[in-house]
Amino acid sequence: QTPPSRRSAEEIVFDRILVEELVKYGVKVTFTVKSAPVINDALLEDARKSGIDQVAEVIETGSGHIGVNWEFASDELKAKTAEADIIISKGQGNYETCNERLENFYFLLKAKCDIVAEELGVKLGDIVFK
Repeated sequence: QTPPSRRSAEEIVFDRILVEELVKYGVKVTFTVKSAPVINDALLEDARKSGIDQVAEVIETGSGHIGVNWEFASDELKAKTAEADIIISKGQGNYETCNERLENFYFLLKAKCDIVAEELGVKLGDIVFK
């Protein structure tokens, strides 16, 4: 099995492609990574290795919690979230910790548990953009 940091470094390459496309249309992108390792989420080192820091501003969440633990979130993340026109948030953990926020969140995730799948009105294992 691929180590977590390797998996996140691979996935972030696809994130970079999306970011590059958004930037082509004049969108200012801030890309957020974890401040400490958790599951297979990307870290600042992964962002640098993928080169995403060359096309977007990269900030950290302030913690290594699953999703976003708003109690420990960095001031920078809180400020960027408050001023963002749109927030594209990837992963079920982010959905579970951000779905009731008032900011303009859109979620991209795979429904990995029955509760989340039912809440979203999808089947277990479905890929969702909400």
